[in-house]
Amino acid sequence: MLSKDRYLESFGTDADALLELAVVQPDAPIPHCGEWVAADLVAHLCGVWSFIEHHVRGRATERTGSMQPSDLTGAALFAHAREVSARLSSALAGVEPTESVWSWTADTTGGFYLRRVAQETAVHLWDVRAALGVVEPLAADIARDGIDELADTTFPNLLDRGVPEPVGSLHLHCTDTEGEWTLAVADGVVEVVRAHAKGDVAIKGNASDLDLVLWERVPLDSGDLQVFGNHDVARSWTALTR
Repeated sequence: MLSKDRYLESFGTDADALLELAVVQPDAPIPHCGEWVAADLVAHLCGVWSFIEHHVRGRATERTGSMQPSDLTGAALFAHAREVSARLSSALAGVEPTESVWSWTADTTGGFYLRRVAQETAVHLWDVRAALGVVEPLAADIARDGIDELADTTFPNLLDRGVPEPVGSLHLHCTDTEGEWTLAVADGVVEVVRAHAKGDVAIKGNASDLDLVLWERVPLDSGDLQVFGNHDVARSWTALTR
C-alpha cells in the first residue's frame, strides 16, 4: 500500500479536478459508466463518499445505511459534492491505516478506505477526462497500487459475492515502473505471485493501462498494450469488474 499522505493527496487533487471538469459539461455522456452523464457520476460519488465518511468517522463495527446517489441537481449537486468531499477528506485524515473499521470486504481497516477512495476517484476522474476528450494516464504509483488492490481485495471480494471465476492464469508486467503479478484462482481463492512467471496469458504495458484494462476502461487490443497468449483468459479476468 501507499502512504496515508499519498492517498489523501491523490483523493483531494483528483476530486477537485473531477468536479471542476464535470461542472462545465454536466450532460457529457460517460461511456464506461452505462447511461450516466457527468452529473450522474457526481451524484453517485456523493453517495459513495457520504457512505464511507459516515463509517470511517464513526469507526463503524457494522454496516449502517446504503450508498444512495444524491438526488440534487445543477449547482446544488456540485456544491454538495464539494462539501461531501471535504468531510470525507477530514474523516480520512483522522483515521490510521491500522484502525478497525467495518468494510464490505475482508479488509476491515482504515487503510482499506484510504486506498479505496483514492482508487475510485482516480478511475472516475479518468472517466470524465476521457468523456471530454482529455485522456491522461493515472499516476504510475496510484495505478500500480490499484492493481495491488484488485489482486488482494477486489477480486477476492467479487468471487465471494458469486461472480463467475476467471479461467486460467494472468500475468501482468509494468513497463514504466516496477511491478509484476501472476494471478490464478484455486479452490475459489485468488493466488497472487508478485514476480516474473509464465501465465496462460500475459499483458504488458504501463501501470495506468494495466490497471484500466482490468477495469474495462482500456481495451485489450489497445495499441499501448501487448498481449501474449490466450485472449479468452484475459477477458475472463477483465470481466470480473464489469
